[in-house]
Amino acid sequence: MQNGEDAVSSHGWGATRRLWAHVAVSTVLCGALAWMSFDRPHYFNVTAEQFGPMERATLALILLGFLANYAVLVLWREPEAERPPSVRWIIAAVVPMCVILLISPPLMSLDATAYVLSARNWVHHGLNPYVTPLNAVPDDPWMRQMGHGAWWVSSPAAYGPLFCLLCAPWVLLGSRSILLAIYLYKIFSFALFVASIPVFHRIVRALKLPDRTTMLYAMNPALLLHVMLDGHNDMLMALATILALYMVMREKWGTGALWVGLSTAVKYYSVVLLPMVVFERGRLHVLRGVVAGAIVGSVMLATSAPLGFPFRIILDGFRRSESFEPLYRPVPTIAAFDAIFGAHSQMAIGIATLLGYGLIIYLTLYRRDSPVKFAFWSMTTVLLMTVRHFGAWYLVAVFPAGALLAGESTGYGIGLIALTYYSLFHFFGV
Repeated sequence: MQNGEDAVSSHGWGATRRLWAHVAVSTVLCGALAWMSFDRPHYFNVTAEQFGPMERATLALILLGFLANYAVLVLWREPEAERPPSVRWIIAAVVPMCVILLISPPLMSLDATAYVLSARNWVHHGLNPYVTPLNAVPDDPWMRQMGHGAWWVSSPAAYGPLFCLLCAPWVLLGSRSILLAIYLYKIFSFALFVASIPVFHRIVRALKLPDRTTMLYAMNPALLLHVMLDGHNDMLMALATILALYMVMREKWGTGALWVGLSTAVKYYSVVLLPMVVFERGRLHVLRGVVAGAIVGSVMLATSAPLGFPFRIILDGFRRSESFEPLYRPVPTIAAFDAIFGAHSQMAIGIATLLGYGLIIYLTLYRRDSPVKFAFWSMTTVLLMTVRHFGAWYLVAVFPAGALLAGESTGYGIGLIALTYYSLFHFFGV
């Protein structure tokens, strides 16, 4: 009996050693990114978008190292007798990587700067962020700290009203420095990420997936880099997706609708998740759908009230943002539609998206009771088909559902690696 227990303990220690080996490699790579981030003459005027060939090649090699390390983690399958590390060990393992990335100034994107500038215009200058551009107060000390700024400084706020409210405290606390406000916001995102891991693990247990599935979510390099290093707000959508899925599995559809509403009030595409709280065991509940829609609408109204209910302005701003020709490369799927349908590509994209979305609902919620597959396919389809110049960090919201599916299927694991690759290397146009 003792020998059997020792064998199980040895197997468990083997899994733990592999976890720490993965963490050691990732931590070294995080350190290399931190060195690149700090080794710049200006944190706002010199980002990865202005790197020369040598710096871009170095960055590409670091990202390739992250991807290869993660691919081994996704594709490795432990023997049945081998116990993966507990969720506490996983959190303890990911914290060092997060801390290194947190203390580093944003490297590959300046979007976090846009977040706090938008909130500052509202909090300190009384300007509606959906009406006025970010550089509406050129003499503001934060604008002077930025230098020449970025291409989006002449645009109004691009995200939902809840996100503007969430940014306000960090603007007040970090009023002396734009970099301090960004750090405070990144710490907030870090807290949300750590809080999401135990909830994600509960979903893993409820679905009877291997415990290693939690590692696939917590260790995703694209999630860590986009959220912890560059401070993108997609962690809010990832957390809301996890909580909505968890509530749906506990048959608390009202709370699930609330989380969909909160996510929608940050980035509007999250509303596509609403059907998963309306269907149950292959059955459509019409009254539930009406109530769930009312919950989402109420969230939008409540979060918009402090900003004067700027719904028309928000919609106009969203349309303007889609007409930009920013530095991000067009999504390959949309580029393919443009090449095939030419001037009629927008109509073709709309029809294909609606048909695809309806088919996803039919296959994952009507024929099968699989809200996880619905969350994965609906968000991936909408992102790749409707947002022409989306930033690759948008995929952060897809990674929780992708990790759950990768935990039970090697095919989905390969798909998760492919999405992670695209999210990491989208900047390079590949």
